[in-house]
Amino acid sequence: MRIQGLVGRTLRAAPAGMAPALGVAARAGFVRPAGGGLIVLPLGALVIDHIERQLLSGLGCEPIEPVMGSGDLREAVIGLLRTEVQSYRQLPLRIATRGRGRLSLADGTASEAAEMLTVAGAFASEGERAAFLGQIDDRIGGLGRATRIVLVHALVAGDTRASLVVRDEGANAMLACAQCGTWMLREGAPFSRGEATPGEGRSMELVYTPGATTIQALAEMLDIGREQTLKALFLTTRSGELVLVVVRGDLDVSLEKLGAVLGASGLRPATEAEIRIAGAVPGYASPIGLQVRKPGAEDGVLVVLDLSVYSSASFVAGANRADYHYAGVDPRRDLAATHVADIALAPSGACCAECGQVLAEAHATLVSLAEHLPAPSFSDPTGAEIRGAAGMVTIDLLALFEAIVAGSSDGAGIAWPPSLAPADVHVVDLKAGDACAQAVAALEAEGLRVLLDDRALSAGAKFTDADLIGCPVRVTLSPRSLQSGGAELALRCGVGAEVVPLATLATHARARLGVLMSR
Repeated sequence: MRIQGLVGRTLRAAPAGMAPALGVAARAGFVRPAGGGLIVLPLGALVIDHIERQLLSGLGCEPIEPVMGSGDLREAVIGLLRTEVQSYRQLPLRIATRGRGRLSLADGTASEAAEMLTVAGAFASEGERAAFLGQIDDRIGGLGRATRIVLVHALVAGDTRASLVVRDEGANAMLACAQCGTWMLREGAPFSRGEATPGEGRSMELVYTPGATTIQALAEMLDIGREQTLKALFLTTRSGELVLVVVRGDLDVSLEKLGAVLGASGLRPATEAEIRIAGAVPGYASPIGLQVRKPGAEDGVLVVLDLSVYSSASFVAGANRADYHYAGVDPRRDLAATHVADIALAPSGACCAECGQVLAEAHATLVSLAEHLPAPSFSDPTGAEIRGAAGMVTIDLLALFEAIVAGSSDGAGIAWPPSLAPADVHVVDLKAGDACAQAVAALEAEGLRVLLDDRALSAGAKFTDADLIGCPVRVTLSPRSLQSGGAELALRCGVGAEVVPLATLATHARARLGVLMSR
């Protein structure tokens, strides 16, 4: 492979507006910004292919190629596992596919469109499913250990777990408990609501609150803390179902948690008309006075209460009447609910639900989501129909690529781990003539992947580009090296340089690479 013929030249400066790691990758000729997104150039495509191979190594996955149109890959995978698994003899069944996609969370947010690797399987038992997903976690973790990136596994919500790379520029807010050793996406993090405050045990009282349509305005008007109020939000699911959510006034709703409770995604704020149809008054809403759906029923407003509403027996809540609220609201006595669940977003300074320690805040890049799938049915040896287990992991290959670049970069460029580098050996030809062709042939005969730079540039420019691109071993051939006995062999950035005879160059290069791979 010759640099001269590759699409993607090196750049002296990163394109404007690019994240730091992707800027380094752009300078090295691995990616380019285009139309608000990225184009992965040939060298970058090689690295992403290596990442995919490492993730799938030894898993025994059969490749599938879905032609989805506007369909949902997750639903397609569920359908495939259901229809294909007819007997225990087919288990375990493992599949993998690669294509464009996004990592979507229940609140409707998603990663940028990128190269995704989806791995799924059907298994005879939950233990087999867990072991399979654990193998993928181990492979992602192995990439992290090889590239100095800090990778953590975190709870998202429900049974969904994520792999994330901890980075200051990461888009995902994280919480961590140093004592418990757990990491959580803030959207799905459980947290302590504190000790319950005894109520006054008084009856509800209608209070005139003109214009107090926000929690802040209500608290200021009544000279109380926000934590003494109840916040009501109306949301609508993609199917058009109205949901009333109630949390303590000093908290916000986690759409990720709520989506897990409801089994719904893409929740949006309800319109004023939708709220009024339910019998509620915008700005003064609560479950009080509404027909609340009972658990398991179909009629009435679906109401979800957060655990925080039980931290006191005396709140101020909407009266579903313009300009009025109720004081002395005891949620256990006065509020009906369809569901009671942890649906609040952990605030800054929140404490761990397990040990009570203050949760540390950080940021991270989401690289994968692992989730349970509906278990397929199959027949056991006696012919009886039983249920197995199924799971799926979706990995954002581009996000993982970016994180690995960040963890592998230094001031000169990228220092790839050998297993991910676009080539094993970067050959710099400084007018060495036929000796260079002889060296390349010997290296390739040894099974090494070679990137040849025979461009008509100065030695300084070629060495700078070699450091930028970051192949683990560099071979330099020049009249001076040939006069000294052969080719100069070094690790990236010229570390450990020595001149070796052309006859043994390939053997020495293989040995150097082996030392790097054993670290």
